Amino acid sequence: MTVWYEERGSGEPVVLLHSSVADSGMWDPQWEPLGERFRVIRLDFRGHGRTPCVADGPYSDAGDVADLLAALGLRRVGLVGSSYGGRSRWSSRPGIPISSLGSCC
Repeated sequence: MTVWYEERGSGEPVVLLHSSVADSGMWDPQWEPLGERFRVIRLDFRGHGRTPCVADGPYSDAGDVADLLAALGLRRVGLVGSSYGGRSRWSSRPGIPISSLGSCC
């Protein structure tokens, strides 16, 4: 399964993770300003926005994020999450190379 994502800008990578009642569009107000300073990436979790809720077996959103970051060749990222997207377990998930973590509710 490949989740939908988009990128903007260049520089240090920052990944934006949406809340469970939204999709990546919740970051629209921050999208352009962050893209002027960072390589900003946002995605839709399965069953949200432009990513269908499809699975061939067990999966986790953290696993999908780790897979995306690996596919993009990212070694360290800043992670910003809102509510569900800001859960502290992202920081303990193997495969997610976090250099900084921001969370908002």
